Amino acid sequence: MNCKDLESWLDKAQNGDKDAQLLIIQEFMPYIIKKAKAYNIRSFSYQDLRQLGSLAVIKAIHKYKIGSNTFKGYVIRSIDNALAYAGRQGNKKFKEISLQATYIKSRNNLSAILKNEHSFEEELIYKEEIRQLRAAILRLSQEGKRLIYMVYFQKNILKRYCQNRIS
Repeated sequence: MNCKDLESWLDKAQNGDKDAQLLIIQEFMPYIIKKAKAYNIRSFSYQDLRQLGSLAVIKAIHKYKIGSNTFKGYVIRSIDNALAYAGRQGNKKFKEISLQATYIKSRNNLSAILKNEHSFEEELIYKEEIRQLRAAILRLSQEGKRLIYMVYFQKNILKRYCQNRIS
């Protein structure tokens, strides 16, 4: 589409012709797609960025004054500015995600993925008990350590331990 055709479609779009507006958006869609692929904003998907680009074209249609600089340059600058602004705003937002959000690869929500059978408190208590048990074993005599070894590691019964001790 050359500049004169674009200007005529622009005039129709500014007067409320939706078909002309869609035609102008389609004219700039390859550029919008190229720019949307170039951005990786944490809180925006690729489709969101395409929509932002399309909205930038619509805003440019309504704000452009016919007869000033070229419309193509105006729209391209408008798309670039809209996506750059989204990128700046995306970096300012909190980096949070809802536990009810769907995780794309597995189609599960994050609370199901992050579900842990052991709580943090239980794990802390378990580690503390292990530490205390190790400290108690270190305080045992050699005979006590031998008893623990025979019963728990060799799977012997206490009767056999007593027989070994007597003989």
